[in-house]
Amino acid sequence: MDYLLSKEEISQLSILEKKVKAELKDSRYRHTVSVAHCAAALSMVHGAPLFKALAAGLLHDCAKCYTDDELLSKCRKKGLPVREIEEVNPSLLHSKYGAYLAKEKYGITDDEILSAIECHTTGKPAMSLLDKIIFTADYIEP
Repeated sequence: MDYLLSKEEISQLSILEKKVKAELKDSRYRHTVSVAHCAAALSMVHGAPLFKALAAGLLHDCAKCYTDDELLSKCRKKGLPVREIEEVNPSLLHSKYGAYLAKEKYGITDDEILSAIECHTTGKPAMSLLDKIIFTADYIEP
């Protein structure tokens, strides 16, 4: 496993970081960067791709800037499925809508990164290593 990033990956992460910083409150931004750092450390220990861990960490809460009502409305408008539990607790939708934004707004096309963003709050059956890393990093970040 390569623990270094290419110049292109560093550039992509820098662009993502700047875009995310512009969208989030300062406290949410600090959490996001901390999750990305935790995810990077976990990826190096467990052999997951470093770039993917950092990108998913930076974008995992990219939809946290929306209210519950906005999340419900946006998911419905985009045709994203809303489960009964998400109707009752719409804040859970930030993961699902975050994966949508990661693809449509931030240009992420990697399915592993999108999956890790989508399941970072509630998990899912048969989680990949990257899914588990982002889920855990979000939970343990200092």
